[in-house]
Amino acid sequence: MHVYTDHGRFYQVGEHKYPGVGTVLNTTDSSYQQRFWQQWRENPENLAYSERAKDRGKTFHAAVEHHFRKASYRLDSQDADDLAAAQVSQVLPFWESVQEILPRISDVQLLESAVWHKVGCYSGTTDMVASFDGVPCILDWKTANKKKYIKYCERYPLQLVAYAGCINRMYGTKIRRGVIIVALPLPHVEAQIFQFNLSEYWLLWLERLVRYWQQQTTPLAAEALAMIHEEYRILV
Repeated sequence: MHVYTDHGRFYQVGEHKYPGVGTVLNTTDSSYQQRFWQQWRENPENLAYSERAKDRGKTFHAAVEHHFRKASYRLDSQDADDLAAAQVSQVLPFWESVQEILPRISDVQLLESAVWHKVGCYSGTTDMVASFDGVPCILDWKTANKKKYIKYCERYPLQLVAYAGCINRMYGTKIRRGVIIVALPLPHVEAQIFQFNLSEYWLLWLERLVRYWQQQTTPLAAEALAMIHEEYRILV
């Protein structure tokens, strides 16, 4: 179960509330990035755009989940009876952009699953753990109105490696590949695929996680920093 507070998204894990991966990243963004997004959110038009994008993302994720839970699924059919007609029409162009990619995904192990890391004391919800082109990986689905450039997507691998850390610890796996699929509404344009070697990003994520806990004053923060130092020998 997760809850939202003024300080971000948190998950109840036992007696503790662990911060979500997004909360850790948002809190440890540079002061420039935080000022930029604060000013961006002050514009009502930007907020309205953000809400529409969130609704679109939720509907698209529901379509992905249905597809892999059912033998056959068409977003524009009665199988989508739990999705409002307006939402379906909004998402259909994005759904069409991933049709050639869906068959490359197999052996789905987790779908929209909460995961947590009991040493780092963080948590999150991973979109999917499956094989992509036969390689086990963490997959994350996104939607965008135009193509993304990898140099502006620096948070993507940090998000994925954080989830991989949770899953590898919880299930004893050794997942080191991350895949981001960006669905697009452009006619005859296939969704973008970004692939990452997550081993290259683990220390970067740990540095962000340590910075996050150093900014907190709760008993859990002291406990998390001590465990991270003991487990990974990182100076805190």
